Amino acid sequence: MGERSRNFDLSAEKTSPHQEIERKFVVAALPDNLSEFPKTAIEQGYLATGETEVRLRKEGDEHFLTVKRGTGLVRDEEQISLTFEDFQRLWPLTAGKRVSKDRYKIPHGKSTIELDVYKDSLEGLAVAEVEFDSVDKSKEFIAPFWFAADVTADAAYKTQHLAKAGKLPPDLALKMSASENGIVVEQSLKDGVSKLIGMVEAKVAEQEDGPVFVMVAGRSSSGKTSAVTAELVKKFGDDISVLSMDDYSKGEAFVAQMAEQGTPINWDHPFYMDFALIREHLAALARGETIDKPTFSFKTGERDVSEKFAPKKVIVVEGLFALRDELKDFADVKAFVDISLHGSIVRRLLRDVQRTNMEPAQILKYYLGVVEPMYQEHIAATKNNADVVLLNEYNPDNESGRTGLYEAQTKFKLTNIDFNRRLRRAGAEFLGQVRQEDYYLQPIDSIPGSGESVRIRRQGNKTTFAYKGPAIDSEVRIKPKFEFEIDEETENALLERYGHRMRRIVKTRDLYQLGEVTICSDTLEFENPDQPALGNFAEIRVANKEDGEEIIRQTCEKLGLNYEERIDSSYLELMQTA
Repeated sequence: MGERSRNFDLSAEKTSPHQEIERKFVVAALPDNLSEFPKTAIEQGYLATGETEVRLRKEGDEHFLTVKRGTGLVRDEEQISLTFEDFQRLWPLTAGKRVSKDRYKIPHGKSTIELDVYKDSLEGLAVAEVEFDSVDKSKEFIAPFWFAADVTADAAYKTQHLAKAGKLPPDLALKMSASENGIVVEQSLKDGVSKLIGMVEAKVAEQEDGPVFVMVAGRSSSGKTSAVTAELVKKFGDDISVLSMDDYSKGEAFVAQMAEQGTPINWDHPFYMDFALIREHLAALARGETIDKPTFSFKTGERDVSEKFAPKKVIVVEGLFALRDELKDFADVKAFVDISLHGSIVRRLLRDVQRTNMEPAQILKYYLGVVEPMYQEHIAATKNNADVVLLNEYNPDNESGRTGLYEAQTKFKLTNIDFNRRLRRAGAEFLGQVRQEDYYLQPIDSIPGSGESVRIRRQGNKTTFAYKGPAIDSEVRIKPKFEFEIDEETENALLERYGHRMRRIVKTRDLYQLGEVTICSDTLEFENPDQPALGNFAEIRVANKEDGEEIIRQTCEKLGLNYEERIDSSYLELMQTA
């Protein structure tokens, strides 16, 4: 193909590179009036897959080559129109990585739904995609009733994965499942809370005797208490009370007792919850009786003193297991609050450092080894019992500042200067030379471009985990950050969750200290050893949010560096654009 490969007609119409902002949903049932909408047959195959995908598509009589880069909600996309001959020449290279489907375009408010009904080995799968002008518009979207699960961040439902697998995703039935009251569709926090309040108001109006029980369940750190229950309390005021299931925990002594008996459990296992007492108390409240409710101390890990709890018009029962079958028969209104795995991990770290006696490394290890497996085994499926599912995603712009720790830094490209000699002349203390391997993990379900980063760093026998939030407005790069050492078990668990989104950067680093400023003389390597090294850089950083810019400016003057020539991009960003 040496000569033929130069004959493509790339002068054909070409769209401008742009970002695609798109949400994807599994469809539970096709619309009854589907035949009324325009339909196009599509044959699609992949020349390359992964974070950067190269795709061929025959859509009606048109042929395209498309390159997409990124994952999740926002992706970069560039598309080129091909001639029929060029398409035919490339198509054999997609063997074993193809899909066939019919696409319907359905107007929906100000949006257009592209409904793909798959054929051949993927028959039975229907997926709807909706494209938006902005991330905010995507969050405001209210899905029609015939949509089921949002699979925007689910790798198993990416078309390239379907093309390679050639079979239906194993959890398709769960994704398409319906609740007792019809299809449950994830809604934004604002829309979901509004719908939930309306449902509670309707129940209060029609229920003459006894309280209305509102069950609020969800993933750890999803905002069951702080976001959803708090809004219910704000709305119903003195007519509402909250029963936290945490207060019905059996305590650490019970966990130890079970372990001695050969039945190991943990804080996130259903056996840890005193369902018998909860049911007894809910029955009493339903009869209008006041109960002696237990309280639980997260500091001691045991129950504390009891307190009187009187019934009111509305009682919220809030906790991980609030929608399990043991309690479902008490529920008048059922809500499930969801969040991505990544968002839940970060919120949990930020919260439990303050709430418990655990160190960050312990919190992360427990989450990955216990909380997430228990969620998948005992809680995730209870979403199907909900009347409404609310998505309360972690917002790095607003929440990452809760770390309370900041790092100000900037970089300079070093060319033809002996920087280490300058450092010694300025009185910097040499701390040693190290080789660092950094693995940047793209959260499966986060939004590229959010400014977050998740990193594992290997340095000698030490491995650390670091999270950085988006940069705040400043001349130099100032980001909220926390970092701590992790063990091999935690590292492996992180790589299992995030590894297929991994980028690796290797550098040799000479470390210096000049007062409160850390200065690094770095030589970077590419991931591919066949490529040349990225070069030498000076990195100047200080753990100071308020005076960080001025301290860095003064340090540049001491070292003879032109402040205006600074580089505020991360090494990851430099590597990606090199």
